[in-house]
Amino acid sequence: MSFVFKVGSVLGIVLLPICIYLLVKKPHAADSISMSPLAAAFANPDSIRQPLVAYINGDSVMAQYKYFKEMQATLESSFRSSNTKVQAEIEAANAEAQELQEYGQKQGDKLTEADARAIEEKIMELNYKIQSLQEVEKNKLVEKENSLNLELMKRIRAFLDRYCAAHGIDMVFNYMDLNQGLLYGNGAFDITKNVVEGLNTEYDEEKNNQKK
Repeated sequence: MSFVFKVGSVLGIVLLPICIYLLVKKPHAADSISMSPLAAAFANPDSIRQPLVAYINGDSVMAQYKYFKEMQATLESSFRSSNTKVQAEIEAANAEAQELQEYGQKQGDKLTEADARAIEEKIMELNYKIQSLQEVEKNKLVEKENSLNLELMKRIRAFLDRYCAAHGIDMVFNYMDLNQGLLYGNGAFDITKNVVEGLNTEYDEEKNNQKK
């Protein structure tokens, strides 16, 4: 306690002159806060208006957007493939470890210390190999999911850029069942259906063009 008190006393002695200095110090021109230019919507006082706001239900977009559904199917396929690969390696490693253990048991007292150590090291190596494979496969899936999510948001934002420009919309909020950023929205401003239809129309056109 005495140590804390001494430290506090020293701090008090140091800080008090600083506080006095701040109180009596006169502001210089360089100390004044520089204001950044106003956003374009507020630059001209005569043209200031209320923004036109809309919102979408993110859950509905995910459930109905064809690209997202195909993306989910791709991820699920990749997961099954990775899982099958890992399971096959686990079974092979278990079989090899079982053979090593059986060999050691059959040798009994004849098993040398060097052979026993070699068997133990080999089994540890098999375990490490499986753990490394699991980590590699998991990272591959995470990387693929992140890449697809980025592409998803890129597509949605690109569509909203065009849609909002065409309809004079300034802001679009997103709400989802597990992310209640928007607690209430007048249904008249819900553009979810339009966005989903527009996204699917563009995606269908994109796929048709790829077939040509």
